[in-house]
Amino acid sequence: MKTEKKIGIWGFSRVGSAAARYYLHNGIRPDIFDANPLSPEQQAWCAEHNLRVWQPNALESFLQQQDAIVPSPGIDLRSYHTYAHKWVSEFDLFCNAYQQPIIGITGSIGKTSITHLLSQLLTRVHGSIATGGNIGIGMLDLLTSDTQTALALLELSSFQLELVQTGAPDLAIITNIHPNHLDRHATMSAYMAAKTGIYRHQTNRQKLLMPYDCWQELCAITPPQGKLYLFVTTPTDAAPDLPAGCTGIFFQNTVHQLMYRDETGITMLLDLNALPPITFVQNWLIIVSAAQLLGLELGQLLTYAPSFSLPAHRLELVASVHGVSFYNDSKATTLMSMLAAVAAVSGGKKSVHLFMGGLSKGVDREPTIAQLPETLVHAYCFGAEAATLSALCTKHAIASSTHATLEEAFAHCITQVSPDQVVLLSPGGASYDLFTDYEERGRRFIALVKQQDQHQGKFCR
Repeated sequence: MKTEKKIGIWGFSRVGSAAARYYLHNGIRPDIFDANPLSPEQQAWCAEHNLRVWQPNALESFLQQQDAIVPSPGIDLRSYHTYAHKWVSEFDLFCNAYQQPIIGITGSIGKTSITHLLSQLLTRVHGSIATGGNIGIGMLDLLTSDTQTALALLELSSFQLELVQTGAPDLAIITNIHPNHLDRHATMSAYMAAKTGIYRHQTNRQKLLMPYDCWQELCAITPPQGKLYLFVTTPTDAAPDLPAGCTGIFFQNTVHQLMYRDETGITMLLDLNALPPITFVQNWLIIVSAAQLLGLELGQLLTYAPSFSLPAHRLELVASVHGVSFYNDSKATTLMSMLAAVAAVSGGKKSVHLFMGGLSKGVDREPTIAQLPETLVHAYCFGAEAATLSALCTKHAIASSTHATLEEAFAHCITQVSPDQVVLLSPGGASYDLFTDYEERGRRFIALVKQQDQHQGKFCR
């Protein structure tokens, strides 16, 4: 008699619960393990569906008794190589079940903003698409929805990609590669190798869009099988050369027109200046390039873009009070995001007061701190790594102070800031030393600004 394959789900947060619903939808009752006790609501749901929930101290038995295991991306699997043959990628499950085209986006910074903006464009064009993955809806929940969708747009983290064995998007986009998550991947080579999982199993009918400045390193790790397209974000006077094996290259000239070069010549696609300044020009360049590869009419983007918006905590102007502008960029969990935010709000002129903090995730912050512009007048270092950050600032002649909490840092900041200056929360690190997530960190900053309003007068928005 054939024995039913035992499926385990390791971790019961967003990914794990979505995986449980996916398997139940397909007539399979998975076992559940989480290192933390489940909430009463989670326990009730598992009981309702007759799912076995393993105790937090029974991990080894759980791993041994499963035939296949879907681990949550946040779990570091390096110490469990004995069971590596059991790991199942949620992305592989999705690609095997979803019948429409799939777009996958990964990268170190910008991928969430690009995913949100591209989702709004594709929704306007196609009516209904499935957007999820590392943001919003878990990708396996997209499979159990009754809504018919024209395509899927997925944001994918390095953690989600490192286990991929078969799946591949029809269009894979890598926004950029900068040091990140080295506490998990240990080396940049391992981090980049995980990122190449987004295109490792593509066929020659599928497309890959990646940065010009790191294509050689990425392709040396995993040679692409799909059609390779490159993009250059830095404005240039001369058209970049078309490398061997590359189908086309997107680049912007010095007046921010998006150009495209292939073997037939050079074409001007779109004036990037015509797009609303709700995100960085580099992000728009990637979005327009993707739209071109998807065969969209670029005029549609110019029509729809003025109505687009980004979620909170991404370089948003909270308020201006007495001539001081307060910006919330709590989503900046990487150093390059922080550096870009400082440059954006200063415009090369305005003085910036920066809240820097969070966890470094194994990344050496010094090279980026050394690049902070002279417009930065003070860095308020807060949280678990505040002393280290302040020491690096001192080393590079940047005025700084050390604070245990964001509240302490804010209290000091408002005694230092002057009219026509900028106060920026762009921590450059993960939020988990003090907060549940970057959203809680951003909300706390907004609350502090509003409290300041109550004491100092009304904001002028």
